[in-house]
Amino acid sequence: MSHTLYTLYTPTQTDIIPDNFTGIVVNANGSKYSMLNGKLHCMEGPAIDQYNGIKHWYLNGEKVSKADHTEYCLEQRKKICFPSQYMK
Repeated sequence: MSHTLYTLYTPTQTDIIPDNFTGIVVNANGSKYSMLNGKLHCMEGPAIDQYNGIKHWYLNGEKVSKADHTEYCLEQRKKICFPSQYMK
C-alpha cells in the first residue's frame, strides 16, 4: 500500500489532527510525531521526537521499547529481503 506523506504544522494541541492522518505532525514547539492511519507509528526511528530530546518508539499505535522496535524492524526487513526463508 502506498501512502502520500504529509507534514502538518500545528499549535501544541493535537486534537486538530485529522482521523486516519498519515505523515508527520510538527508542533509549534518543534516536537515531531510520525503517524500512519491516525496511529503513532514509525519504522525508521522514534515516532515521537520531542523538542527537549526525549524520544518514544511506537508501532501501529502501541508504545514499544527502543530494543523491541529495532528487533521488530530488522525482522520485517529480513522478510522483505529474504522472502523465501519466511514462506511456508
